[in-house]
Formats: sequence, C-alpha cells, structure tokens
Amino acid sequence: MKCDDQAGAVNGVYRAENNTWGKGTISGWSQCIGLGIGPDGTLVGRWTWDWLNSGTNVKAYPEIIFGQKPGSSTTSPDLPKKINSVSELMITYDITSTHTGSGNIAFDIWLTNTQNPAKWGVPPITHEIMIWLDRYGGLQPGGNWVETVEIDGTDYSVYEGENWGDGWRYIAFVRKAFQPMAGTLNLRSFLSYMQTKSFATGDEYIASIEIGNEVVSGSGETILNKYAVSIR
Repeated sequence: MKCDDQAGAVNGVYRAENNTWGKGTISGWSQCIGLGIGPDGTLVGRWTWDWLNSGTNVKAYPEIIFGQKPGSSTTSPDLPKKINSVSELMITYDITSTHTGSGNIAFDIWLTNTQNPAKWGVPPITHEIMIWLDRYGGLQPGGNWVETVEIDGTDYSVYEGENWGDGWRYIAFVRKAFQPMAGTLNLRSFLSYMQTKSFATGDEYIASIEIGNEVVSGSGETILNKYAVSIR
C-alpha cells in the first residue's frame, strides 16, 4: 500500500493512483492504495481513506487506471482506440466496500479527440463518462437528468452536462437499483447509447477506463477481489 499524495503503482497493464485532486487545503486526511495479483492470476487491488467530516465537495478518487489517462502515458497498447473501431469492451469486476460519510463507487471513462492525449484539459478531452455502481450519503451526479434507460438488462438514470471541468461533456449513468458489486459490463453498450442520443459521434477516442471511489467525506475501504478489462 502506498499512502503518499498522488502515489502510483503499476501491475501489468493497470496503474493505481492515490488521486486526491479535490483536497484543497484540508489537513489531517489519510488515503492509501495498492495492487496485486490474485490466486487465479487476475488483478486485485485495495484502497483505504479517511477524510473526516470535510464538507460537500469531492476530495479524492483513489483509482485503478487502464489505458491513457489524459496527461499520462498509456498502460496498455489496447487504448486509446477510436469508438467506432471497438465492437466489445468488457469489464469483469468483484468489489467489496465498506464506508461511512458520502461518496460513490464508479467507473470514469475519458474520451479524447486524439489518439495521444498527452495533456490534460480541452482539447484533447471531449467527454467524461461515469457509471455509478453505488452511492451513499446522498451524493448526487452532476449535470441534468435526461431519462431512464435500460442497458444490457439494467436500468440507469442518465445525466448530461455541457462545459464540464475544463470544458468537456459530462455523462453519468447511475444505477436505479444498486446491485451486488460483482459482474460484467460491456462499455460498448453505453457508448452505443450515447451515439444514438447524439452525445458522441463515434470518432472520439476511448483514452482510459478507471474504477474508484469518489470520496466526499468519511472513511472506508474498497477491495477489488477481481478485475479485468478486455477489448475487441
């Protein structure tokens, strides 16, 4: 486990980042992250945090990264890749999490207008896509509610915001009924929905896929018992 601010760790095609992007001037917090390989040869990970009762804004996103998070180098030759060249993008996961306070467990996917997003901001970032697996303590997504949609048998509330962050489009898919934290997701299904709604053209590049907790307050621990990303 690494506990330094913004500390990183690499295991194969995955990188852990002890991301504390929203900490501001807060002191007295703690956060740690680590990676390993499970008995079956798949990735395992763990992160812990304690942000006390520290207001209502997101403080951190301890995360596991697959691909090229804008401004960083890629972890895998499979990403970045143009949306229209991807037929299937599967995530297999098994997550255990305990927590107090407020936050979520969510995927964060960055789309860019270039195959090499060597810098942060706009350009090259065009979209931030979040898929909320769980939320607690009253945390709400950004943007405006669009509709409820069924994707691969699961209902999601869809939220959309323009000029988000440094100017990109924000899309959040929030599960209507939170389910056990184990299963598979085909991210291509979410991207296809976005194309049908004209939220994306398909010419954008999928830069990175990330999983973590957006932490607003409180303490907790998340364990990735199993995690894998595959692309076709």
